[in-house]
Parts: sequence; C-alpha cells; structure tokens
Amino acid sequence: YYEIVNSFVVRWLEEAGDAYNDKYSRAFYKEMRASTKGQEYKLPTFSKRALIDLLTQIIFVVTAYHEIVGFVIDIATLPDRGSFRVSLDCDENKMDAQSYILTAVLAATTSVRMPRLMNEFKGFFGAKGAPKWEKSVWKKFQEKLKSQSARVQAADSEREVKFKHFDPARFECSVSV
Repeated sequence: YYEIVNSFVVRWLEEAGDAYNDKYSRAFYKEMRASTKGQEYKLPTFSKRALIDLLTQIIFVVTAYHEIVGFVIDIATLPDRGSFRVSLDCDENKMDAQSYILTAVLAATTSVRMPRLMNEFKGFFGAKGAPKWEKSVWKKFQEKLKSQSARVQAADSEREVKFKHFDPARFECSVSV
C-alpha cells in the first residue's frame, strides 16, 4: 500500500509541474521540518524527493496506519481492558477513573466516521476550476487501491484468523481528531 501511495504522490507532483516548488509547498515543508527539531529523525532539506517522501508518509499514517492503531474503542469499553497510563494507586488489572474517562473521551471524539479513501470525490478532483488531470490521477490511484483491496481480501480468505486492517476498502481519508 505504501508503494501505491508513493506512486500516487509522484504522479500528482509530476502533473502539477513546478507547483511542488512554490512558496506554499516550501512553507509547508519548512513547518513540518521544524516540527522534527530535537527528534531522532529530522526531515532533510527541501527537495522534490523529500516532499514526495513526506506526503507519502502523511497519507499512509492518516489512512493505513490509523486503521490499525485506531482501535481505541477495543480497550476503552471496560476499565479492565487497558489504559494509556499506569498508576501505582490502582489495581494492576484496571485503569484508574481518570484514565478510564480520558480513554472514553478519546474513543468518543475519534469514532466519527470519515469519508472512505476509496471514493471518487466527483465534486472535488478536477472540479470547480481544478486542473482536469487531477481526475485521471485520482482514478488511477483508485484502481490501484481496488486491486490491492482484492489481493488483501483474497489473502484473508485463506487465513484461519482474519486480519482486515490493511484492506484499502476500510481506510478512511482522514483522522477525526
């Protein structure tokens, strides 16, 4: 899936021409790079390749990665399921009241469904004055997602224990925070 996203970003930026290098792209990249200051990994200096890698990573994280780590509700339903915090003041098998409430709030506020990534978005790509090439690039991306989804579903049909979290048909196109 990561390679599919990467090829989408590459094709998008190829079609966009020099837009990748405009003041808005550079300002975006500069702010993203500044956010990595002090971290083990720092974004490299701006280049087309660096921008492609960054955009690919962002799309991957808010779709596929979020699909697998976004199951807060699985640990938030009961106080003995798990927690984001360990406290010496409570039973080792249960979260404290504050953690339970915080986890429940997180689950409630992030459980709003977002549009599926596998969607035409007819009123968005190539619409309302946007470049016409957007529609064909998005369509090609959708075709690759459908193909990947079919591969994932075929592999899952062979598994004794189903693992549905990396099927693009399940991915939402944003994180609801």
